[in-house]
Amino acid sequence: EDDVSDELLKGSLPAIRKRLYKYIAVAEVKLIILDEFQHLISSKSKKVLNDIADTIKTIINETKVPVILVGTTKANEVFVENPEMARRISEKIRLKPFSISSEVELKTYRKFLAHIDKSLPFINYSDLAQLEMSIRFFAASNGYIDDTMRIIQDAGYTAIHENKDSITLKDLADAFENNPGQNQQAEGNPFIANYDELKKWTCIENAQMGITHKQSNLRKTSDIF
Repeated sequence: EDDVSDELLKGSLPAIRKRLYKYIAVAEVKLIILDEFQHLISSKSKKVLNDIADTIKTIINETKVPVILVGTTKANEVFVENPEMARRISEKIRLKPFSISSEVELKTYRKFLAHIDKSLPFINYSDLAQLEMSIRFFAASNGYIDDTMRIIQDAGYTAIHENKDSITLKDLADAFENNPGQNQQAEGNPFIANYDELKKWTCIENAQMGITHKQSNLRKTSDIF
């Protein structure tokens, strides 16, 4: 892979593009995903980096391969500054954070946590999707995937380092304490707080307008599916 990357980056920009199109065709690429698209906006000048934008437009035109651009809301500035780019993107979709304002939305969030739990490299489940734990996670993240995943990853590293069979509540509490994230509106550490008190936090009460705190029978990861 390193040899291919080195060869691809040799020569002028037109030569690089030509080789890129060749590799895309030879590899039978079906989809191109460009992450962190918002970085097309220069942090210094706040202007679109038009040479990169032009390269992306050319790739779309020349390869005929579908392209997905992924980025934060700041990426919208690219389309404002570069109308030609906007015309080449047929649909824009905003991925909203998880919500727990209904039983259905809460179950969806718990399914997400259950899938993550199943993918973790531990002997036992960490019961991330258990009802109480899902409310703690929501308080810690406000439903944002990046904050949810960061807490799980940090707690997971600790659990692996300490040779544990699963992630513990303390691991999650420490992860939140070390890096609480920017999206949460918790009134304390949700992985330490008394659960009955946590349910009264403003961030949870506002998020669960119209939903009851009845105990669900879906308590463990294996029960979600």
